[in-house]
Amino acid sequence: MSSEKAKIYIYSGKVHSGKTTKIMKWAKLQKSIDGIFAPVIDSKRYLVRIKSGESHLLEADENKKEKNIIEIGNYKFAKNIFEWAQNELLDAFESNPNWLIIDEIGFLELNSDGLEPAVSKIINLFNTNQSNLILIIRDNLVEQVIENYKLNLSDYTDLII
Repeated sequence: MSSEKAKIYIYSGKVHSGKTTKIMKWAKLQKSIDGIFAPVIDSKRYLVRIKSGESHLLEADENKKEKNIIEIGNYKFAKNIFEWAQNELLDAFESNPNWLIIDEIGFLELNSDGLEPAVSKIINLFNTNQSNLILIIRDNLVEQVIENYKLNLSDYTDLII
């Protein structure tokens, strides 16, 4: 990576507008990239570690009586998969790739759940690392995320793909 200061980028769009699909295509063309993608595959939400390709079904199995479930709207997510993703995100951050992607910051993270506290830790330690950070956010939550994570206008740039 060059000596140029790393940046935080925000990639936003409407719900189900293809944000993850577009960023995944873009990521294939990049070198030294890591983080977490949250694609929908066969109508199910997964979390995927970018560098390894390891993926886990995020949605709780309705046939199993899972105890650690996070509910939001009509969705039920397995808490242990979020915990796995948090550890993977922190590991990715520590490996210092050129690009680190967090897909996505939403209502759960704003309520200290989901990918939290890993997201806060990464943002708070951002200046100690040389990775460019891409935060994927629904367009109607961008302002809340900026306020919640105390990002200044000089802290981030909108990513156009």
